[in-house]
Amino acid sequence: QDLQAYARGVWGLLPAFCRHPDDISQSFQPFAKLLLVRLEKDASMHEDIAVAVQELVKQNKCLPKAGDASEPKRLSSDLIEDCLMEKRSLCCYSTKIARKNIKALSSYSYELLQAFITIFLDSSPEKRSSLRKAVTCLASISDSSITKKIIISSLERFPLVKALTDCGECDISDGSVQDVPCDSSSKTDDSQWCLVLDLASSVVEGADEDLINLIFRLAKQALRAGHVTAVSEAYNTLSCVLEVHPGFCSSKTDELVDLLTGLKSPDDVGSLSNRLTTLQILLVHTLKSVTDVGNKKPFLILNELILALKDSKEDARKAAYDVLLRISSSLGGSSAGNPNGPYSKLISMILGYLSGPSPHITSAAVSALSVLVFKEPALCLIIPDVVPSVTSLLHTKAVEVIKAVLGFIKVLVSCIEPKDLQNFVSVIVDGILPWSSVSRHHFRSKVTVILEIMIRKCGLPAVKLVTPERYQAFVKKVSLSRHGKASSLEADSTNRKPQVADVSENRQKKRLRNEKDGESGSALHRKKRRDQKQYSHPSGAAGGTVGGSDKKTNRFGNKQKSRMGHGPRKPKPMKGGNFERAPSKRGKAGGNKKLKA
Repeated sequence: QDLQAYARGVWGLLPAFCRHPDDISQSFQPFAKLLLVRLEKDASMHEDIAVAVQELVKQNKCLPKAGDASEPKRLSSDLIEDCLMEKRSLCCYSTKIARKNIKALSSYSYELLQAFITIFLDSSPEKRSSLRKAVTCLASISDSSITKKIIISSLERFPLVKALTDCGECDISDGSVQDVPCDSSSKTDDSQWCLVLDLASSVVEGADEDLINLIFRLAKQALRAGHVTAVSEAYNTLSCVLEVHPGFCSSKTDELVDLLTGLKSPDDVGSLSNRLTTLQILLVHTLKSVTDVGNKKPFLILNELILALKDSKEDARKAAYDVLLRISSSLGGSSAGNPNGPYSKLISMILGYLSGPSPHITSAAVSALSVLVFKEPALCLIIPDVVPSVTSLLHTKAVEVIKAVLGFIKVLVSCIEPKDLQNFVSVIVDGILPWSSVSRHHFRSKVTVILEIMIRKCGLPAVKLVTPERYQAFVKKVSLSRHGKASSLEADSTNRKPQVADVSENRQKKRLRNEKDGESGSALHRKKRRDQKQYSHPSGAAGGTVGGSDKKTNRFGNKQKSRMGHGPRKPKPMKGGNFERAPSKRGKAGGNKKLKA
């Protein structure tokens, strides 16, 4: 057992020894035979061998294949990241050596690909990640006909999808292909569809037209089956096909739009995110390729993205915002600068929703513009109609729309440069000031925040210049509240910084005032002490105030009038010549006490 553990540890070093070897073209065939033996006998070696195969393929995959004069196909995100890492390191292969290595790897890819796919289908979900990447790498350098043959033979074990592999080019929508009856439960069907679609998405790269059509039929049938997890995998597979093969997207645009818009949007966030990603790729391709202005296909896609921005789930709204930002980046953003380009088409389409049939749609369109302006503030300069079109909605009475518009204006004034904001001061002030008198839904506070930002960036004179007379007092109040207890001269100045001399003078006045108060307090204290000495008792005890109006507290806590100026109290003479204390009110209980003379 110890020797076996040491052997596994040595085999664990295999991926490190597969980094930039110099004898791939001469030694890969016997090495591949050894790998096949280890894959069959030792299940613990599956992950290490999968990583080693990835290393061998990726470090040579950055360069085009031998005899491939056309532009290389797009790589998946994982391969692109790995290739960039390889390019940053020292280049160990020339173009000629890399092509020889790829040729050697592809010559034995059929056996390795078949072995990895068999292991992939029999593995647990948590162990499929590294195996899936190895299948992707091998499929990218293998002949597509070989990959298709392996995929079809592997799908024979799944009766749910076997009919799809036999139908050829027939269309599922015509009813000629039906689901094969199966005794398994719906949960088992769902897991089978997920496994098949996961395998299909791993061989998308390098697939030819026939294999792509087969994968598309699988994804379309899974979408119509309606299983929750299978739907998510189907959208993921479809997005991979559209991203890696733009030609397929061009030839199937109408069919894809009809398919996606005809399906109900899923409830779970994972499936919805994959669906929105598919719509994103399709919308970007449509905007770049469609020249017909009257084409309604892009509007059908954008309509779902706009509605997703107002979803009740926060994760769904976040996914929609992320997709919208990726669409903007894919179209070049405001840096494109072409008023008739795809980016301008997108903004014009969103502006069309501002006149939507319901406040819900209108506010969603305003939210979409807020996201785009936050990322690209120059959008308002390239398309000047954006700000006037949005601020004109402030004349409506829909609360949902007013909230969205005030949010858009706040984003605009916060992100745009001060010199560019000067172009929109008039239209913004005219739109927001009528809502300064409405305290419901925090409209007044939102208008105040917007004005404060504009005053800070553009200056109070620029804002007051376009402010109607009836709102001048409100603007002045906002300015004074922003500057605190400033003078009217400081309120009218533009971004005036306090001078050092003014601060020093104020501090000096405050110090003199405190010193004067201290001196006055000391003089009053000394005068009070002199008065106390003047009206003191003959015995030297300090007396109270003149007139004997002061009161003092006796030992029982009662206040008695002082006898200042009347001398000491004389005791009353009692019988027998003795001085006897006057009887107390409690005398009956305790009796009188006599004092000896």
